[in-house]
Amino acid sequence: MKPSLDIKHKVYYGGDRQAYIRKSQVLASVNIPRIDTYAVDGGSGLRLYLDNHGRFVWTQISGGGKGRLLALMMDGELMAFLRIDAHNDSGIIDISGPFNTDKADTIARHAERNYELFN
Repeated sequence: MKPSLDIKHKVYYGGDRQAYIRKSQVLASVNIPRIDTYAVDGGSGLRLYLDNHGRFVWTQISGGGKGRLLALMMDGELMAFLRIDAHNDSGIIDISGPFNTDKADTIARHAERNYELFN
């Protein structure tokens, strides 16, 4: 195995398509006290509201990572790829998806409970 693959994780999306992503996480439930859903063509989008630490981390990442792709993983499942378009220090991240509406609602509904559990 190549040394570079030791820090990466193989995930599947779109059936049998595969991608390698870094195992280190940038943000997690511990940084997201609230998630809202919003309508987009083909389903729902997710609006993540970050706590102070999450906002700090996201400000740093978005400031130096324009054009970079990040993987959105939930419960070990690849949900989407997010491209960093611009510097963002608002503490709010919009992920347009589109996500299945029921799945998006479930994610949003559990955000506050997960945040409290991990904090």
